[in-house]
Amino acid sequence: MRAAFRATVLITLAAGVLAGCAKHNPTAPIASSNGVPGDFYRLWGSSYVDGAAFFSSGEDTAGQLVTMTVDGLPVAAALIRAGGRYVNVGTVRVGQSPPIASFVDTLARRSVPVYGTPWYLYTSVPNLAALPPVTFDGVAQHHFRVSGSVDFAAFDDSILSVRPPVVSAPAIGATVPRTSDLIVNWSDAGSDPDVQMICFVRSAVNSNIAPGLHARDLDGAATIQRFALEALPPGEARLTVIRYRAVRRVNGPVAVNLKCEAIVRRALTLQ
Repeated sequence: MRAAFRATVLITLAAGVLAGCAKHNPTAPIASSNGVPGDFYRLWGSSYVDGAAFFSSGEDTAGQLVTMTVDGLPVAAALIRAGGRYVNVGTVRVGQSPPIASFVDTLARRSVPVYGTPWYLYTSVPNLAALPPVTFDGVAQHHFRVSGSVDFAAFDDSILSVRPPVVSAPAIGATVPRTSDLIVNWSDAGSDPDVQMICFVRSAVNSNIAPGLHARDLDGAATIQRFALEALPPGEARLTVIRYRAVRRVNGPVAVNLKCEAIVRRALTLQ
């Protein structure tokens, strides 16, 4: 049950806060005034892609430097938390080794006031599809270079990429009964014990989520339990499967997680 609880919190953060970029206008105005955290979360919702598992676990809201591919669409993002707020860290650049030639590799910095103080995030979404200049093949290293600020010192580090999972079951468009566990299989399981998998089903009827349990990539399968599926209404839904790697770093007094994730989504019908 502990794993199920962690998954529930993670997915609530991942899919409840993060919204599909196609459904939001990244230039939409944010409510004026001194601001509250909800204003920042609305900005956040317009800056990433639905399905991203942005935090490494439900209890960990440390800073994140993330590359992701969502159904083949590459995205990069950054949030650095210091002193209870998300801070300005200068510029954030994303690249890879071996390098890919690119004219644009700097994430857009966006902010909104919260209690009168700006909170910041960084995203490639306004510049799609020029950013980020990275591939997801399990070989390339994704590199982050942060220029730094008074709140976060200059930072330079990399993370090994992951490949998008090849989901073998359930089939695209499958009808899934809510009265039994859903077993999600991938046919390209790797051997790296540091690569993790998570999956969830999101209802298209009311946007509720049935979280799956964490699994290792090498397991080749993960489970979404019946009790979670039974909480969803029958009808159209979407399965999201995420392969990811996360490594934790400390930059002075600030913790930061480097993360690479590859996300595959497919339509289902819940019965």
